[in-house]
Amino acid sequence: MKSASPRAALTAVVLSTVAANFTLTILSIALKPIAVELGSTVDAAGWLTVAPLLVSALVAPASGRASDRYGARAVWIGGSLVLLAGLVLSALAPSMSALIAARVVTGLGSGFAMSSGMAMATGAFPPDRRSEPVSAIMTASALSPAVGVLVGGPLIEYFGFRLLFWAQVPPMLVSLAVGIWVLPNVRARVG
Repeated sequence: MKSASPRAALTAVVLSTVAANFTLTILSIALKPIAVELGSTVDAAGWLTVAPLLVSALVAPASGRASDRYGARAVWIGGSLVLLAGLVLSALAPSMSALIAARVVTGLGSGFAMSSGMAMATGAFPPDRRSEPVSAIMTASALSPAVGVLVGGPLIEYFGFRLLFWAQVPPMLVSLAVGIWVLPNVRARVG
């Protein structure tokens, strides 16, 4: 098992958490401009926020089982790569249906990355300090949608909705690089 710097491990997980949650609120505000740009309806655009949340919630139990079986690190890396792919596909989507499908991919990745990320971040800290990563991850989960509204509004107004997704790619790349380098492989005893 790798020896992880607790702060570096936490940084990797927090960055992926921010990327997973950043667009949750801003897309609600941007539904009309996205629908207009993609020649669709606001009703169809509503799936841009609902679909990834549903998929993420549905795969979370499977993420826990996969983390126990294969190790949280492997599941987090896989989930983060899928999340990154979903962000790129979202930025490049030529139609509303393609964008909704890309958001489903994003939800799949975030469901696996967020569940396994919590296990790895807490596993990198000594038992008496495990509340620190839980607090940091929960704070990032709560604040990133709020920051998304503050930052996302001007981004959409001046540069279009696609930049919302492109803006999350660099933090995800940093998260993956740090995570691959330092995260421990936390695995429960199975069977």
